[in-house]
Amino acid sequence: MKILIILALTLTSLCTFSKESKKLSAFVLHVGPYPEKGFVSVGLAEHAAVLKAPEKLSKCLMKSIEEKKAVNLELDHKKTGIIIQSCN
Repeated sequence: MKILIILALTLTSLCTFSKESKKLSAFVLHVGPYPEKGFVSVGLAEHAAVLKAPEKLSKCLMKSIEEKKAVNLELDHKKTGIIIQSCN
């Protein structure tokens, strides 16, 4: 429940930068479980944000943590929030 509250608050603040661009370069802080099956929660450093991403992107997101390098993310704006669509 706490994750969902944090997600709601951060998505509200995220809307200002994300409407201008669907691409973002960011450092990943953590990748963890997400209540919705098939997704992971992703903590981003620069924007103090927690987003969700498909599980298939977990490996790429974890690589950012291990190598301490920023990754390029592509975001998709859905009615339910912002979802990370790609990672490279």
